[in-house]
Amino acid sequence: MPQNYFTHIRLVLAFLVAFEHVFYFQAGMADSPFELGHTSLGYFAVNGFFILSGYLITGSAGRSGNLMVFARSRLLRIMPALIFVSLFLGLVLVPLLSRPDLASYYTSAKVWTDMAKLASFISPDPDWLDLTMEGNPFAGDITGPIWTLRYEILAYIGTAGLLLVGLHRNLMVLLVAAVGSSVLFALDLQTHMVTDANATLGSLVRFGSCYLYGAVTYVLAERARVGMKFAIPVLIVGGALILFGFGVGEILMNLALTPILFALAFSEAKAPDWLAKPPDFSYGLYIFHWPIYQMLTEWVSAPPNAALLFGLGLPLAILTALGSWYLLEKPMLKLKAPAAFRPD
Repeated sequence: MPQNYFTHIRLVLAFLVAFEHVFYFQAGMADSPFELGHTSLGYFAVNGFFILSGYLITGSAGRSGNLMVFARSRLLRIMPALIFVSLFLGLVLVPLLSRPDLASYYTSAKVWTDMAKLASFISPDPDWLDLTMEGNPFAGDITGPIWTLRYEILAYIGTAGLLLVGLHRNLMVLLVAAVGSSVLFALDLQTHMVTDANATLGSLVRFGSCYLYGAVTYVLAERARVGMKFAIPVLIVGGALILFGFGVGEILMNLALTPILFALAFSEAKAPDWLAKPPDFSYGLYIFHWPIYQMLTEWVSAPPNAALLFGLGLPLAILTALGSWYLLEKPMLKLKAPAAFRPD
C-alpha cells in the first residue's frame, strides 16, 4: 500500500466521537450542538470508520491469502483491547460504582457470564448491576459505543465468506451488496420498517452499506482514482435533505464522505516528521473514553460537567488508549503473519 494517512484519519474520527460524547453527557444526546436531524458529528465519524474498514479489510483479505491468516489478523486487532475493557468494567468499574458485597459479587456466575458476553459480542450492554447514577443522562450505560463493534465483526465475517469462495475482490458482487444494503437503509430511514422489524438488522444496513462503499472503493482504486468532483455538492445536498426531514440524505452524505476520506488518506501533502507515523490508538480511544467519562461523572461531578470531561476525561482517555496501544494492542499485532502486519 502506498504512503497514506489512514492512521491519522482514524485518530481524528475517534477524537470526534469522544469529543461529541462530552456534550452528550452534559445535556443528553438530543441536545448535542453538532446534531443534524437524526445524525451528528460523531454519528458520521462512526460511519467514516466503517467506510475505511471496508477498504482496509478488503485489502487485508487479499494480502492474507487464506481464511485462517485473515481470521487471526482480525482477531488480534480487535479482541485484546476488548477483552481488557470487559475485564476492567466487570472487575473494577462496576464494583467501584455500586459498592456491592465483593465476595458475593466476584463469585457470581452472572458477573463472569456478562463479561464473556461483552467480550464475545453477544451482548454489548451487560447489566451487571442496577447502577442508579443519579443526574446522569446515561445512567447504567458503562459500555457506550462498544455496541457498534458487533457490526464490525459481522463485516469481517462477510468478507471472510467472500474470501472463502474467492469473491472478496469481485466488483459486481460488492456493488450488488452495496446497492442492496443502501436500498434497505433508504427504506429504513424513511419508514423505520427494518429497524421496527429488527433493531440489529436496522443497524446492520447502516454500517454494512458504509463498509461496502469502502470495499467497492478498494476494488475500483486498482483501476481508477476516485474523484472529488461531485463530493462536496452531494454532501451539501445530503445535509439539506436531512435538515428538512428526509433521512435518505444520509446515504448521499455517506457516498460523498467516501471519496473525501480517501482523497485525504492518499493526499500528497507531507505531514511534519513528528506526525508522520503516529501510534494507532484510535481503537482504544473509541472504546475507553466512555467508561472514563462515567467514572469522572460519578466520582467528581454529577450531573456531568462538559468542562471537566473535556479538560480531564478526554486527556485521560487518550493516555489510556496510548497505554493500550503500546502495552497490549501493538505487541499482539506482532503475532500476525509478517506479511499481514499492518495496523488495519
